[in-house]
Amino acid sequence: MEGTLTIRELAKLFKKRFLLIFSTIILVMLFAFIATQYILKPTYEYSTQVVIGKLQQDPGSDVYSQSLINTQLIQSYIDLVKSPLVVNTVKKELKLKRSAHDLRDQISISNSDNSQIVMISVKDTSPQRAKEIAIRAAKVSQKKMSMFTSIKNIEVLYDQEIAEEPELVFPKPLLSMAIAFFVGLFAGIGLAVLRDTLDDRVKSVDELQSFIDIPIVGNFHLTEGILYKRKRSETYSV
Repeated sequence: MEGTLTIRELAKLFKKRFLLIFSTIILVMLFAFIATQYILKPTYEYSTQVVIGKLQQDPGSDVYSQSLINTQLIQSYIDLVKSPLVVNTVKKELKLKRSAHDLRDQISISNSDNSQIVMISVKDTSPQRAKEIAIRAAKVSQKKMSMFTSIKNIEVLYDQEIAEEPELVFPKPLLSMAIAFFVGLFAGIGLAVLRDTLDDRVKSVDELQSFIDIPIVGNFHLTEGILYKRKRSETYSV
């Protein structure tokens, strides 16, 4: 098999080596399933929201000045959440054994443009611990922000009755199995191509005709079965 495979040759190869390709797909998907269930550590994410400042402007207040103040407060709050003051307090209150640096790396903060809502997200191998860290970071930062500034309009948007559960972000079982399927498919096709490339035996009249320029005028069957007590037929072409 030389050069680039055509679609017809690829279809013939797939049909010829179907068992090899199918077995490779199954083995790769089985490995992916075992890895996602028993080897890889899962990572969960939990997010909570905090509102900074008043959502409604006071009558007669300067809109531009108030917007500027809110922007500064939001940026200050974002810096405060991941500050050593808040991180060490959360670490102490939850009695976490990890370092403050590792805890800070688990926390991510996002804020959309022109929004007074700050999103605090935490990733952890334990769903319950991710939730506890996120909520505690929001409440500690709310308390510290109120202590150091005159702003009291900082509200954590958390309702225990309607709060969502932590989300599994890694590994994604369905996505992992889909990726494993395509990896197994391409690996199986690769093995099939390699096996056909290394196999230089001629198995049919058509294959023989493709290798020689001499016309094939006929074929005959040669049987040998006396030594094996059964007949085995092999076709030879001339």
